[in-house]
Amino acid sequence: MALRHVITVLCIVYLVPLVLTVLDDTVKYSLSWPGKEFDLKDFAGEQYNEPETLKIKTQNNEEYECMIPTYLKEKSDEEEYNEATPPSKLLSPLLKKNTCTYRLGLYWQYEICHGKHIRQFHEDKIAGGGTKLQEYFLGYFKDAVDENGVLEGLKPDPKTSDEIPTRKFDGVTTPYYELEMTSGTPCDLMGGTKRKTRVLYICDPSSANGMISVVETSSCEYEVVVATPLLCANPFYRVKSDDVNEIFCSPLGDTPAKPHALVMEEKKDRVQPSRERREVVVDRADEISSDAVKDDYRRLENTQISSQTDKMVLRQFLKGEFCLTGNSGWWSYEFCYGKYVKQYHIDKVSGRTVIMVGIWDEDAHLKWAKTRTARHVKGVLNDNEGEVENQVNMVEHFYHKGDFCEAANKPREVVVRLKCKQSGSKHSVAIYLREPSTCSYILGVESPIICDLLETADQNGLFHGDV
Repeated sequence: MALRHVITVLCIVYLVPLVLTVLDDTVKYSLSWPGKEFDLKDFAGEQYNEPETLKIKTQNNEEYECMIPTYLKEKSDEEEYNEATPPSKLLSPLLKKNTCTYRLGLYWQYEICHGKHIRQFHEDKIAGGGTKLQEYFLGYFKDAVDENGVLEGLKPDPKTSDEIPTRKFDGVTTPYYELEMTSGTPCDLMGGTKRKTRVLYICDPSSANGMISVVETSSCEYEVVVATPLLCANPFYRVKSDDVNEIFCSPLGDTPAKPHALVMEEKKDRVQPSRERREVVVDRADEISSDAVKDDYRRLENTQISSQTDKMVLRQFLKGEFCLTGNSGWWSYEFCYGKYVKQYHIDKVSGRTVIMVGIWDEDAHLKWAKTRTARHVKGVLNDNEGEVENQVNMVEHFYHKGDFCEAANKPREVVVRLKCKQSGSKHSVAIYLREPSTCSYILGVESPIICDLLETADQNGLFHGDV
């Protein structure tokens, strides 16, 4: 934000008095409230000069000490770029491991085995209990390794930082590294030309090498965006924040981490998406009716791949490696089973804003489950015997110690509800987030793929046994 916008924010929290001569009106600033234990050197190492400091006080007698660092730049961009690890070398370990991740849609499912292939497939049950598999490969990767241990199928690294291509994702300009997968399943619409895919890898430190999007850019040509933490080791592949200088304000004495007036202002301005339940399917981009599937797609029959794929997806889900995402307006949210639930928002100025909603701790869950029902059952009529049987239809898991909530004066926490919900599409997933009380949330996940898991749940709602 420019200087006048900093003054506007300061006026909102009623700061008196404040000397602004240390600020440069030609530079963008961003206000941060990192808390009492903040240490600028721990945050930034040696990249800042000794900061200017000033003390401020609100009309509520909240006192803060603000640090205004000046960026210390000893090297040019090109010197820094030449010293950074090139993207091809950063990605090579992932591509050599052939790790596979999945993206679930309403009709098509996607599989990318990094450094191997991209596959699109759909499975239908047929009479007799088997399955019919429709699949085609969107491209293969050339996995030969040169004398330096780098995969030959990778494109040459950009020679300068200016050559790094960028793309806007959610309105944010993002650098990416591209590789090609070619020689896929022949395309009848294009005279037998083989399918191919451009794979764009982008930096995301909290990602698990998963697909963000899959788009068919023209007939039988595709573009896949993959978020990976590996590229983040090269600073030129991180999302840039328009050279915003942060002003860090730490509380003094018993002052809260952020001024109360500012907390109230933000709460008033922000439309809380979680007040109203909104179900969001993981991927609607490839929604398609079965009537639209033409003979161009090669059909194969296989009775093994369906169960193998389901097991692999479930294993990744239970390990926290396959995370589910959804959004409701301003906020998006991410659930990684057995790890965390968090909200995040991306904008052009401040980049990615993340709020940790809750973290998994089995001991805390077991303590929570002692006073609540963690495993829910319902009566189901047995068609063969005419008797009512109790079946598990939902479990609840408790995640706690999220980011501190000033409005509730406690850390955020969330109850995750995993519910069996039958659907025409076996792999459809509905996910929603609600906030019944301030900073206490309910995350609902409903899918047919959860039904089999529920049968292994114990009285505390925890899953046991093999998938």
